[in-house]
Amino acid sequence: MSKNLITLETKLSTVNFVAPKFLQKLKNLNIETVRDLLWHFPARYEDYATVRSIESLSVNDQATIKAEVKNTRLFKIQSRRLTVFEAIVNDGTSGMTLVWFNQPFIGKTVRIGTVANFAGKVTASRRGGLQMTNPKFEIPNQEDPTHTAGIIAVYPETKGLTSKGLRYLIKNFLQVLKIKEDFLPEKVLREQNLPTIDKALQYLHAPKNKTQIEKAQKRFSFEYLFLIQLTNLLTRSTLSKYKAPKLAVSKKKENEILKSLSFKLTKDQQNTLAEILTDIKKEKPMNRLVQGDVGSGKTIVAVVASLIAAENEHQSVFMAPTEVLAANTIKQCVNFSQILKKE
Repeated sequence: MSKNLITLETKLSTVNFVAPKFLQKLKNLNIETVRDLLWHFPARYEDYATVRSIESLSVNDQATIKAEVKNTRLFKIQSRRLTVFEAIVNDGTSGMTLVWFNQPFIGKTVRIGTVANFAGKVTASRRGGLQMTNPKFEIPNQEDPTHTAGIIAVYPETKGLTSKGLRYLIKNFLQVLKIKEDFLPEKVLREQNLPTIDKALQYLHAPKNKTQIEKAQKRFSFEYLFLIQLTNLLTRSTLSKYKAPKLAVSKKKENEILKSLSFKLTKDQQNTLAEILTDIKKEKPMNRLVQGDVGSGKTIVAVVASLIAAENEHQSVFMAPTEVLAANTIKQCVNFSQILKKE
């Protein structure tokens, strides 16, 4: 497929620069379209933004160096069934050892005389001096490195497809894809100081600084909540067209239930319960989402509302995430039902 025809809905199997051998691996990550790929967000980032001199490095540093390969060797450790490729590099200030395990093909690129960026965690070499194990590397023949000398995205991976491969793919699509429409209104973007969708994707996958990451994360977090709110409004609009039985709320029974508790409801619980009981008096279906931290008392509010429904000879259904919570909820309902039976 021509790059000019690529959209978010384009199947990756139709794009000529996506190698067929990667399609099944991408599918293992539930990635089949361009949208799936670009919405495969980084799990974390590694900061290699500053190119350091070898002389300035210490053990446990995460760093990028730019150095020349002075010597290489490929050997095997038979007892551990390991193939080791080793390179000695120097940047003019000092030297260090780079080691890759079971990657003999590295030697085809990392040759004596090659000057490249190497990024990774600095450790102590058994033979003295500093070492990097399995460092990322690239020859800096471009202004915008993909894997070193910057803030590097690290993705959820699958066998045979690493973050390095995903970064290459995503970078290609970010270069050719132009998203002309943003479903978030321009006014909202401006008022909330949010980047457009194309900028947010660029900031998230190929950030130049931490501020861009924060802006992109804020954009997608807002978008997620925005869509939830739209869905809720649509649901409410749909429900408003239907009728529901009006439930009589006995203030006397409500008070009896609340007085039987070993604690007093908080102000938030009282307000939430009042809103629910007001809603169920109406002929329209109620649709509410009660949010709160674990242990904040959401269940007791639902139990009281359910008992009021029972008093009106209607049923309630509870879905509980754990058996313990389900058992406790049933116990509460049984105890309170005794109160409702009193004349």
